[in-house]
Amino acid sequence: INAEYMGDGKTAFIGLGFEERAEAFDFTVALQDFKKYLNNVQKPKVKEEEKDYSLKEEISVNFVVKKTNDKNNDEKEEKKEEEEDSSDFSLKPPPTSTTKKKK
Repeated sequence: INAEYMGDGKTAFIGLGFEERAEAFDFTVALQDFKKYLNNVQKPKVKEEEKDYSLKEEISVNFVVKKTNDKNNDEKEEKKEEEEDSSDFSLKPPPTSTTKKKK
């Protein structure tokens, strides 16, 4: 351990001995934790300035929402997606299943 006298600048080395390796390790970890604690106390955490994301009085945002028939709209979107996807590889769609009852 390196001990330093406050203000004078004089230092002294202090040697410690432990019988067990685990005890020496625990002591080293405790010293490291204390050093981290001292660094946090000496250097207070600087908070970032809070950013203001609110809209100013002069600014307005408008949203236009169209009401659509979900079933028809979904079918149209699916057809568009199929047409876009089929540009690389195209197959004919399967035949429609029209079952006629025989009398």
